[in-house]
Amino acid sequence: MFNVKSIREAAKGDFEFLKAARFWDAVIAIDTGPERYVLEMKDGQIARFELDRSGEHQHDLRIAAPAESWVEFLKPVPRPFFHDLFAATTREGFIVEGSSHQWGPYYPALRRFFEIAGVHPDGGNPRHVSRPRSGATST
Repeated sequence: MFNVKSIREAAKGDFEFLKAARFWDAVIAIDTGPERYVLEMKDGQIARFELDRSGEHQHDLRIAAPAESWVEFLKPVPRPFFHDLFAATTREGFIVEGSSHQWGPYYPALRRFFEIAGVHPDGGNPRHVSRPRSGATST
């Protein structure tokens, strides 16, 4: 489901992700139905992002959803409630388990990581490259 190499490299070079993830130490299990991926963060850097074939890694945070929900979530323009991880957890079968200390302060990093994961398999651009900040006006 995820092109781990492409996502890992894009995230390592993404200023927004790196800024939001600074100081983060965690192991995140990402369950996509039949597959589990492991994202390991060490001091705000991606130490590892890979398919977990063993299923035996300990994790601080687990994000899970059926494969068809992930497909919708990663679309450039998803259906309502698939546009954001928090919104998806309220209605669409996404589950987040683990410490709120991993979920809360680093939510912007998680959100950006999944925006980056929404790239095309050929390494296209994230679905929301830039977003107006609240209170921002267009010129």
